[in-house]
Amino acid sequence: MKDVQIVDELWRFHCLGCLHRWERPFRARHGGAGQVAWERGGQASMPPWIDPSCPGCRGTRVKVLPAGG
Repeated sequence: MKDVQIVDELWRFHCLGCLHRWERPFRARHGGAGQVAWERGGQASMPPWIDPSCPGCRGTRVKVLPAGG
């Protein structure tokens, strides 16, 4: 891909069920026309806000915040 901007981002998560908080690093590859490809641990992944679940209670009521958010 040409004209790709790669950004490493640290996303924060907060479980509204058990109040557990955690962070996960993601890499975003921004291409033309607003396209973004997400990676986590070197593997393709869904965006951070898609179906997060709490590692503490496995709950799905999770608030997702980008770094600085």
